[in-house]
Amino acid sequence: MTEALTRIPLYQVDAFGPEPFMGNPAAVCLLEQSLPAAVMHNIAKEMNLSETAFVEYHGTESSGVSPFKERSVFGLRWFTIEGEAALGISQIQELLIHPALKYVLVVLPHGTTQEQLQSIKPNFVQLKAAATIEQIVGMIVTCSGNGGQHHFLSRFFAPWVGIQEDPVTGSAHAVSGPYWANHLKDAPTEMKARQCSARGGEVVVTVKSAHVVVAGQATIVSQGHLLLPTSICT
Repeated sequence: MTEALTRIPLYQVDAFGPEPFMGNPAAVCLLEQSLPAAVMHNIAKEMNLSETAFVEYHGTESSGVSPFKERSVFGLRWFTIEGEAALGISQIQELLIHPALKYVLVVLPHGTTQEQLQSIKPNFVQLKAAATIEQIVGMIVTCSGNGGQHHFLSRFFAPWVGIQEDPVTGSAHAVSGPYWANHLKDAPTEMKARQCSARGGEVVVTVKSAHVVVAGQATIVSQGHLLLPTSICT
């Protein structure tokens, strides 16, 4: 007898990419009921992308229409695949640590260009050996945009969680955005940023009194369904 299958809508989205093959490729699953954490982790490993997001509907009422068409507030969980100087930088202007996220913010001197930022080639073996995952999860390397079309630029390295370089990192901009809002002359409330990975991505950061809003365009590049045995979905 064939086991019943559960169909889960699945998208691959290039987050912070205004067109395909830019930004951060991520998988997005729409869940009308929660999945066990172990199943979500296995899906993330199967997708083999830097992040797999699970958008969850927590309500119980049903009108026969998908809640993703009727509702606007959902839960969100995301999983990764793995539940000379190390950075090759000769000069650092400032080094800060965000204790909650365990991110290190490395600020490069004024006048550092995008080309110089992109030329950095970290020694990931040394970088990972310099601290444990209990101490550091990721490292942001950032510089100002020097009066160009972007207010600031950055790259993000996270060998401690199995990601050498993340294409675009929203949470990193929640750290670097407030820094530049306080350090750029006449910084606007809404700042344009670029993460200078090989794929590259555009991010808009709005720093408010009590929180930071990180936004950007996204492009769907594939769409389908996961077919999972219903017995493992509960």
